[in-house]
Amino acid sequence: MADWEQVSLRLRTRRPQADILIISLVNGPYNFLDRQCFDELNAIIAPLDIKTTRAVILTGGVKDIFVLHYNVDEIIDFGLSVPSWLPTPPFMLRAALRLESMIASLGLRFLVRKTLFAGVADLNLYKEVCNLFRSKPQVFIAAINGACFAGGCEFALACDYRVLIDTQTPVMGQIESLIGLIPGGGGTQFFSRTLGTAKALELCLEGKTLNSSEALELGLVNRVTPAEDLLPTAIEVAQRLARRSPYVIQAIKDSIHIGSSLTLSDGLLREQGWFGGAALMAETHEAMKKYARLIEEERPHTLDDFQDYLQPFANGTFFDFTPGSAKSATSTKTVKTD
Repeated sequence: MADWEQVSLRLRTRRPQADILIISLVNGPYNFLDRQCFDELNAIIAPLDIKTTRAVILTGGVKDIFVLHYNVDEIIDFGLSVPSWLPTPPFMLRAALRLESMIASLGLRFLVRKTLFAGVADLNLYKEVCNLFRSKPQVFIAAINGACFAGGCEFALACDYRVLIDTQTPVMGQIESLIGLIPGGGGTQFFSRTLGTAKALELCLEGKTLNSSEALELGLVNRVTPAEDLLPTAIEVAQRLARRSPYVIQAIKDSIHIGSSLTLSDGLLREQGWFGGAALMAETHEAMKKYARLIEEERPHTLDDFQDYLQPFANGTFFDFTPGSAKSATSTKTVKTD
């Protein structure tokens, strides 16, 4: 496996194989998220090309800490920057967030950061980077190597898949209410969508922390593994899921993240649009033809037959969904025929 490369002040990376990128946050001593961290993450993740990177693993580079939480000093600075006489009800802050997003889309966020609303820009940047996790065609996997609270918990929940070290000590939770805050990086929304309203209210109001078995039982993480197996397990998951069609990965993520918040009718329509698009992909078309030939030739009937028969599909070795692979295969066939 390649050595770690320090690519920016707070991030280092390595590639266990060419199309899998591991990003490690190194912001000692507590691995806080902050403005600098999200600027650096945005610079790495936004330009990722599916032709070169099929999966991204995010982990902590500080022993026993994934992300402790967001840097409280930056939140304090935001509170001090806004004059006490200035009315700031939630609806005004929501309007400020929308306005800042428009300004940022014009490439002018640096101007906002020179004003008393710099904290608004930071809130939007947090959301934008996490939206990249949810919208890009790569699979994003959080390899949670330790403490993962508040903003760190939200950061992990923004990923598609989560692997957590096995520990009986508290390791995850939305603890903001304990110091007079609420989750600001999506925690209320992730918890309510994952756990339901009652459990989300309980955990967010109490600021309750969870050990790994509790997080797994609730469905906040997908796998629990011994600490020494954390990255190997995350890499194994990345290798398997990276073999899926990038179009399908993006379609499923969009249908679930966006479609599930729409009405059932609109959600179904969104899903059907992606389904139709997938059916028109050259790689999907070739994979379906290969499948039809295989089932005609092997004619599986028993459960044991189906178990053996489906294994290549599950591990992603049945067909190469690399963009352009169908065209390459067709070209090779043409050359052989000639």
